[in-house]
Amino acid sequence: MAVPFRMKASVIQFAAALVILSPATLALAEPIILDGVGELETPGGKLPFEISISSPDRDFASEEIAGQCWIGTADDPLRAPLPWHMLDGDIVIEFPHYGSEIVATWNEDHTKLSGAWTKDRGDKGQALLPFSADFTIPVGFLFTRFGTFADMNIAGYWNLEFADSDEPAIAWFIMDTKGMTRATIMTPTGDYRYLRGVTHFREMRLASFDGAHADLVTLTFDPDTGRIAGDIWHGDWSHETFTGTKTRTPTLPSGFDQSKWVGSDGPIDLAFPDLDGNTRELLDPEFLGKATIIEVFGSWCPNCSDATELLSEYMDIYGDRGLRVIGLAFEVSDDLDVVAPRIRAGMQRHDADWPVLFGGKLGKEGALPVIDKIKAYPTLIFLDDKGEARYVFSGFYGPATNEEHVAMRTEFEGIIEELLTGKPRPGHEIIQEGGQ
Repeated sequence: MAVPFRMKASVIQFAAALVILSPATLALAEPIILDGVGELETPGGKLPFEISISSPDRDFASEEIAGQCWIGTADDPLRAPLPWHMLDGDIVIEFPHYGSEIVATWNEDHTKLSGAWTKDRGDKGQALLPFSADFTIPVGFLFTRFGTFADMNIAGYWNLEFADSDEPAIAWFIMDTKGMTRATIMTPTGDYRYLRGVTHFREMRLASFDGAHADLVTLTFDPDTGRIAGDIWHGDWSHETFTGTKTRTPTLPSGFDQSKWVGSDGPIDLAFPDLDGNTRELLDPEFLGKATIIEVFGSWCPNCSDATELLSEYMDIYGDRGLRVIGLAFEVSDDLDVVAPRIRAGMQRHDADWPVLFGGKLGKEGALPVIDKIKAYPTLIFLDDKGEARYVFSGFYGPATNEEHVAMRTEFEGIIEELLTGKPRPGHEIIQEGGQ
């Protein structure tokens, strides 16, 4: 079914960002765009990414100017503008939906930046990684110090085994003849989004940065054993090692098998504060439709961001037929004044207009007693027209996962049609039914 046209919030925000000076000043100055390569310094080495900054003032001389910034490659469908402003001579690039920011200082000719990226991780402390950017390097030249020369071809799917986890994982690589690589890693709870990098002889480096994820992957290939082995650094807070073998039949546990419905028959009877602090029933009658999806999510979660984008698309397609969405947010802080602006920023980023309630602090035991455990963020609960749970899906496979994303969407769209029409899908049984 075709998706109706809608002007996304990001487009509106970009247009608004250009109207930041007086009309007289705008008449004299056209916005300029600086393109370059940014880097974060991780314990595993440099993590590069493409960065573009739009500004009405080439000299960045006024504290009153502001504009837009883009992180990531132009062909990334998840790439969207970020706000920046000047503060005490520094440029502040904000990721308001993730509770993170880059604060950096220009050199004299405004060709380079140096500073730091910080992210609020709640009780786990604040992530802090040195940041730099060079706008004299053409975009696309990631890992330029590393060089590119492919002496291996690991394109395809690989089963991964992590040293410190029994959880299965799948890696998927696409390579060109020069060793330029696109990849992602999938687990039963989600994916690592878009990883990009290069191969040099039998070593590969891949990176992904979106303001929440800051992932650096290095791996080597052993032609004698046909195996890969490598390391993953997540910002400055986590390090994993893995090995892998190639597979023609990549499989992971179904998202429908990760969390089980343990609530009683009938509608869910739970109440939470909304983003203004008012207590609301989770299944307030005004929230419900012929089919309703509860998105258990967090503003800190990139996979949740991908899910919110898809649900916003679904509301465009199915909203007139009775689909409704409810958000239930679990955050790194229990201070609603801190997290509500982040949640609202994420919703606005995806043009998502549905009620959101605050479930409380991330990791709080028993916060959602109608399922046995929150295995992953996001978790989607599909309800029928009576507000009774019919399906629970844990995790999310974003567009970087290609075939997994398409298969997941096909399942979701079949469920939505089933709930809207009341007609079970041929060959499908109800996976989660109240009380079972």
